[in-house]
Amino acid sequence: MPATPHPQDVLDIAVQDILDHDSPYSYSTYTAIQRYLRQFNLFSRIEPYEVLTEAYLRGKRAQFCGLEIQNPHAWLKRTAYNVVREHSRQLSAQQLAESESLDFYMSKMIYEKWVVEEVLSDRLNLLMQALEQLRQIDPEGAEIIDLRILQELSWSEVRHYLLQQGKEVPDVDTLRQRGSRLKKQLRRIYHEADEPGVTI
Repeated sequence: MPATPHPQDVLDIAVQDILDHDSPYSYSTYTAIQRYLRQFNLFSRIEPYEVLTEAYLRGKRAQFCGLEIQNPHAWLKRTAYNVVREHSRQLSAQQLAESESLDFYMSKMIYEKWVVEEVLSDRLNLLMQALEQLRQIDPEGAEIIDLRILQELSWSEVRHYLLQQGKEVPDVDTLRQRGSRLKKQLRRIYHEADEPGVTI
């Protein structure tokens, strides 16, 4: 059973580099994603931040399955290309409405409505900081959130994984109730950090 990646692994660090507007990685990554979107005629439909978010989530799931990402920046660009290509195929095959083309990632993140790229960047930064604060307050609870939301495991699979790690785990219904409380706690941390003048 592969171990859950450390919260400060190479993929997290790479995303922080990209979100830093003064970093060369920010320019090169978003330029590459914009090029992919133009190539597949999706530039007016999908924002680069949305593609980056999905690439990051795929990376976390891949790490959970045991993949070791040696060059995270190159991996994110390659995965971003695959994300754009897949959405191009979906739009062509299903004629999705513009609003529906973003559904693939919205259910995975605790985001409010975004309008401009600067707001997108702020929301992603706040969410990552909220997750990190939850890890500091409740490491076991943060692991449950990682398994359930980022790794997309069912509650039965989450319980099985934790049992395999030698941890005391309640039944599935109790675990699900704890997960609900954890999501509320994460949501509270996120919104508190979003208040003017508040930093995590």
